[in-house]
Parts: sequence; C-alpha cells; structure tokens
Amino acid sequence: MKKLLLKLSEVLKLMSLLMFLLYSDFSLAQQTKVQNQKSPETTNRKSKTEWVHFKPGIGISAVDLFIKQKERFHLSNYDDMKVVRTEKDKLGYTHTRFNQYYNGVKVEGAEYIVHEKDGLIEKANGIIIPGINIGVTPLFTEEQALNTALEYVDAQIYLWQSPEAEALLKQQKKDGKASWYPKGELVLISESADNSFIPSEMHLCWAFDIHAKTPMDANRIYIDAKLGIVFKTLSLSMSCNPGSGTSTWHGNVTFNTSVSNNLFVMQNDCSFPFYSVFDHHGNGALTNYYDNDNTWDSLNGLQQPAVESMWAIDRIWHYYLEKHNRNSWDGNGAPIIALNNSMLTTAGGTTWNNACWACEGNVMTLGGGAAFNSPDDDWNTIDAIGHEFTHGVVQTTAHLIYQSEPGALNESFADIFGSMIERYAEPDTVLYPPDWTINEDRVAINPIIRSFSNPKLYRQPTTYLDTLWSFSATDNYGVHTNSGVQNYWFYLLSVGGSGKNDNGDYYEVNGIGIEKAAQIAYRNLSTYLIQFSDYALSREGSIQAAKDLYGECSNEVIQTAEAWYAVGVGSNQSYYNRTYPGPYGGTYEAANILTIQDGIVNAPQTPIFQAGKKVSVKPPFNANAGSYSIFKINPCCLSIENQPQLP
Repeated sequence: MKKLLLKLSEVLKLMSLLMFLLYSDFSLAQQTKVQNQKSPETTNRKSKTEWVHFKPGIGISAVDLFIKQKERFHLSNYDDMKVVRTEKDKLGYTHTRFNQYYNGVKVEGAEYIVHEKDGLIEKANGIIIPGINIGVTPLFTEEQALNTALEYVDAQIYLWQSPEAEALLKQQKKDGKASWYPKGELVLISESADNSFIPSEMHLCWAFDIHAKTPMDANRIYIDAKLGIVFKTLSLSMSCNPGSGTSTWHGNVTFNTSVSNNLFVMQNDCSFPFYSVFDHHGNGALTNYYDNDNTWDSLNGLQQPAVESMWAIDRIWHYYLEKHNRNSWDGNGAPIIALNNSMLTTAGGTTWNNACWACEGNVMTLGGGAAFNSPDDDWNTIDAIGHEFTHGVVQTTAHLIYQSEPGALNESFADIFGSMIERYAEPDTVLYPPDWTINEDRVAINPIIRSFSNPKLYRQPTTYLDTLWSFSATDNYGVHTNSGVQNYWFYLLSVGGSGKNDNGDYYEVNGIGIEKAAQIAYRNLSTYLIQFSDYALSREGSIQAAKDLYGECSNEVIQTAEAWYAVGVGSNQSYYNRTYPGPYGGTYEAANILTIQDGIVNAPQTPIFQAGKKVSVKPPFNANAGSYSIFKINPCCLSIENQPQLP
C-alpha cells in the first residue's frame, strides 16, 4: 500500500475543506500529493491536484464559482481567478480554464478547470495556491530584466531578427503586429524544482519567452524582479539536448541528455524509449550524473563510465531497432536503465567484477571492476552491456528459464547479440578489429571471459555433452559453461570451419556471414523457442528460421544444419519424407546418383537422398495397387518435376 504524505498546511487545508463539504452542495473526490513513480529514470517531480464533484442540479455557473464560493477555495481578497479560455467538446461539455492572480499578478502554474454541461457545473479540477503573501512591486524594470535575460542566453541571432520568421508568425497569428521580440510578464513562480507550490517559496519574476535562431533554442527565462538575476529557466523547444563526452574505450562520442535545475543530466527523455545512467555507489542510493555545459569531459575520469554507458545504450537501442525492428528490450519501448559503479551481491559474497540483468528490477547492473574508480576496469564494455540488455530480450521473447540447457541457451543468445552490438557500434574495422571474445576491452588481468572461436580456452565445450560439459548443479547447472556449444555453432555458421568434433565426427561448414547468422538466431529466439527449449529444439527452430528467411532450398538452411552437426547436435541434414504413389516420375537434388526405373514395387521403398547431386526417377515406374514409395529428401531440393506415365 502506498503511503499518503501531506504537509501540515495541506492537512489543515484538507480538514477545512472536509468541514465545508458537510455544509455545502458539492463533494471532494480526492486531494492527493502524488510522487511520480517512473523512477529511477525521472527526477523527483510532484503534482498536486484538487478534484471537486458537484451534486446534480446546483445552480451555479463557472464564471460565478470563484465569486460566490471564493472563501471555500481559500482565496483571499487579494486573489482572483481569471478566465483563460472556454472550450466546448463533442460530448456537450463546456470547459472553462482559470488562472489564479494575486494582487493582479499571474501565479504561474495555478490553474483550475471547471466542467459544465447544460449550463450546470458537474466537476472541477486544478491547482490553487492559498496563503500567498508577497510584495508585487518590481525593483527592476522590464527593460532591465530583458537585458539580463538576453545576456544569459547570449545567442548569435534571435528569431525576431529573421524577416522570414517574423513574416511567418504574422501569417500564423493573422496579426500584422505579431513579433517574436520578447514581451515581459510579471508572474509569481515557485522556487521549488519539484513544483510543490509552497506559498512561502513564491518569487516575483519577469518572464520572457526568448527564441534563438543561432544556435537554435527556445526558453522561458525568469528574472527575479527584486534581485535582477536569472531565477529559473524552462525549455520551450520540444527537442533533445545534444551532448558529447569522452568515453572509456571509444573516444569522443555524442548522445542526448535532459536538463534539470539548469544542469544537464545523464538521461535521454527525447526518444522512445527513455534511457538513463545512474551511479550506484556500490550498492547504495542511486544518483544522477550532472554536467554544466553538456560536454562531459571531467578530468578526473568519473564521467567516463557514464559517457560510455550512455553511448552504449544508444547503440544497443539502434541495433535492435534497425536490425530486428525491436523497440527496447520488451519490444514496446520500455525505459533502458544502467546502474554504473555497482557492487553485486552473490551467493558467494559481494563482488565488483560482474554484471547482471534483473538483479535490481529490469535494469542493467554493471560492476565497478576490481580497480575501484578506474573507468577502464568497469564492466560496461559495449559487448557486456549488450549481453545484459539481451537477457531482457530473452525474458520477453522465449523467456528461457535460467537453468540447465535453456539457461545455457539464454547465456549464449546474450553473448551472440552482445557481440553483434559491439560490431554494429564499431563499424571501423581498422580502428576496432572484429573479435570473437566477450569483455576483452577491460584492462583487468585476463579480462576475456568467453570466446566464440575457441570456447575451450575458457573451459567451455565445443561439442554437446563432451568432456567439458558441466553436469554440476553449480551455476544453475552450467549455464555459463554449456553456452559454449551454441556460441561455437554461431561462429561456424558465420565464418565456416572444418575438422573433427569431440564425437569423432568430421564436419565441414561453409560460413554464410555473421549478419545472416544473427538474423537466424534472432528469429529462432523470438519466434520458435519456449521456456524449456533445449539444444535439440534450438537446432530445429534455427533450421526453420533459416527456411523462413532464406528459402527452403537455400544454402543458409544447409549450413545451419551442418553447423549443428559440427557441435554434436543432430545430423548434418534436415530430412523429411515425401510420399508419392506410383507410377510417377520426378527430379530431385541428392548427394549420390541413383536411377530407379522399370521397377516393380510391392512394398514401401525408402531410398534416402542427401543434398548435392541429382537423382532421377523416370517412367516407366510401376507400383502394384496399394504400394507406394517413400523418398526421404533433404528440404533443400531444387526442383520436383512430376512426369506423366508413358503409354
């Protein structure tokens, strides 16, 4: 159950309003102070809303409400509610918006909407700030305040200096006198960043909407009318804040940030999904990373992990969206959150040398590394973050359980797409030579934790159930060990290879390229696998995925099966039966030349044809009544041409 926290003034106000309800003709629906629950990706924003519902038949109109019931809304003789606009909707309701004024000065954010139907009020909602007590005589003129605001913005060219922009505004407003030149407005505004609207925190300010052309930006600037200084700014441009910074391993990179209290914060709220990076301080409270100019180049290196993670999240999102048409880990634009500088708690104790998905909710928890405060030892390499993010993808697709073979497949898919994201993010193959390892960027001793091309280097099997296969209950029955089998399958399918596996079987795989292999792996994961899928089901699903993507008779299907055979899962063919009643004829692709003709078939006949060579079944080919022939044919046959029986 959520706790409702009210300040003393609010409690007194609530009690007063409840007493009023006992003797009035309308009732209070709710009065709450709500904490925004979108954390940790948003700052602490608060809102206060009053809803009032009226009993049917109350003969009072919107324009009379705040005149006849002024004291009931705790409005003093210095307060007025002025109509902003009135609108009527298609349901027959009339909505009148009011703004609170104190001693003739607009109270910024204090708005109330009254909803009428058939001339009678039904309900109303909004914000009223009672108890304001402040002088409203400015000590600085509008002109002085504007000069301060322009000095603060310091743009090269303003929009009112552009004849084209001025002409367009006049056309839009149908007003020949309209101009972008800022006109000051005296307002009262809260000093609180969370908009809690505390009367004692109100300030008298000159407000200016200033639109700059070069550099392009727009802000509402509040100048304290008694001190003559910039009090607060609010962005008017519905756009991103492009930032840049020095990353740990990728030099200077760019990304988007948000603004809070005139500081840039490591949160991107101008894309869908939002994404954020927080400092975990080990396993302590989460705090934001801040910068004053959106150029994240802290000399002490403490900003580097945040820059690396923020850039990595952006690359991860773009990879999945571009390559697999997937928006975020859940496919539906869920926020992407990374917790840097983390200390993970495991069954064996605590460690800085690890990373995790879902250890603290649907977020990526990234270890700070053995060398505390050393950015290049952190567990936020691009492939490591991509790995953890992909666990979220697995969670919302196949949902492979994290144990035994399904768990090993879960780990393998995370490795596969962590590696793919790294290649996507590092297109310059000269500067970043492609590798087949995980976590190699870190400077720690032996930073690599797994290899695709040679899993045995890190005590992972390359053949299903071979001598390195883990049967132990530790590590959830070897999820980080037995994942090597599918990793090696992916490597062989991508680049090819030949030799003998640990079963003594000779294999030869012709690689189809890493991009095609990744498409097959993703379709298998997202379309065919289920919670308890094992290696046999992953083989079948990937073969079917290859058929879907590249055609039943494609080389990609053949090599997918060959690669599974190389790692000891299934045969090197994906056979299926085709049954034809005789007499008939046809042409098939197979590995050997075999001709059947002039034969009498009295019982089922099942020749097995492998792909590669041509097999002809030619008429006359006779079968006694009730007899049939079964041709077990590789799905990669090129053609089947039935021929009529000769007379």
